[in-house]
Amino acid sequence: MKIDCEGSELNVILGADSLLKNSKPTIMVELLRKWMKPFGHSPQMFLDHMFGHGYKCLAISDSYLFEITSITEETIETNFIFVHLTNKNHQLLLNRFLK
Repeated sequence: MKIDCEGSELNVILGADSLLKNSKPTIMVELLRKWMKPFGHSPQMFLDHMFGHGYKCLAISDSYLFEITSITEETIETNFIFVHLTNKNHQLLLNRFLK
């Protein structure tokens, strides 16, 4: 699932709670602090919500993926993949690109 809605990503994911609980899709999303701020949201709020649903977050860098647990002002990456901890097939596939 790809989410790109110019700052309201948290609203989208909040509206998809039943989908997260039932289907546990792998999600790719761009999280930009400057776009989320007018909605009163932050990338960390998105992460925290996803962690509450049993997901892990992989940041996408230029040449590899790496797991993160927080997004701060110093975080350079803006694109992320969220994979549910029970989705072993997707985790195995993504592990090939982990640093």
